[in-house]
Amino acid sequence: MDGDYKDPATFQTIRKELKGAQRPAHYLAIPPLLFGTVVEQLAKSGSAQSGRVIVEKPFGNDLASAQELNRILHAAFPESAIFRIDHYLGKRPVNNVVVFRFANAFMEPFWNRNYIESVQITMAEEFGVQGRGAFYDQTGAIRDVIQNHLFQILCNLAMEPPVRIDSETIRDEKVKVLKAIRPLEANNLVRGSSAATARRREWAPDSKMETFAALRLEVDSWRWKGVPFYIRAGKNLPVTCTEVIGRFRKPPTVIKESALSGTICGFESVRR
Repeated sequence: MDGDYKDPATFQTIRKELKGAQRPAHYLAIPPLLFGTVVEQLAKSGSAQSGRVIVEKPFGNDLASAQELNRILHAAFPESAIFRIDHYLGKRPVNNVVVFRFANAFMEPFWNRNYIESVQITMAEEFGVQGRGAFYDQTGAIRDVIQNHLFQILCNLAMEPPVRIDSETIRDEKVKVLKAIRPLEANNLVRGSSAATARRREWAPDSKMETFAALRLEVDSWRWKGVPFYIRAGKNLPVTCTEVIGRFRKPPTVIKESALSGTICGFESVRR
């Protein structure tokens, strides 16, 4: 059914269409600015009763707006019925990073600061915003894919082995990684926007929102202290490529530099 998100009649119709549904799941595949409005309307119409709600990213613009959205959600649904998800975690290659690390004994001895010089995480897309200009002008590359999708990849790469494989235990290990990341400094961040994007009609003429971003992070944990993690993502780039590259430290050897060009191990790569 169609309707205006701000019109109570829309949600009365939804309530009628639900009929006798006992635990309806409301998946908010809508503009992020409307998350709070829709949840409030679901509650007023009675559609939230015994229901569940699924919220994707981005979850607010900053800490204050995220806390306010959380308040609105809790006013309509109990915590057990609220699902804040990152759909990128459902991709098989993303899940395989964890399996590759912890199901293979050969990797554990060298996957640490003693052998790894740096880690690079890249999500490059050769296409532009393609009809998502209004959304992207409010979100940008950092909030669209870096602070969520690529940070999840970072956590999968940097976390310690979980004692169990349930979601809460894995989440706890990821939180430890995030707590160990140093605050980002301005000289470790680059933002930019392509001319092709700026010319699109749905993009605000004076917009300064980025379509490309690259950052350097330090994870001050026992395993990763001193190893930089480089994350980059952007639109209108030469190739479409999602990959992780771990670069080994150079061994104390007499072999010439030119012979060491093969010391890069790329262990998770998806190209289209």
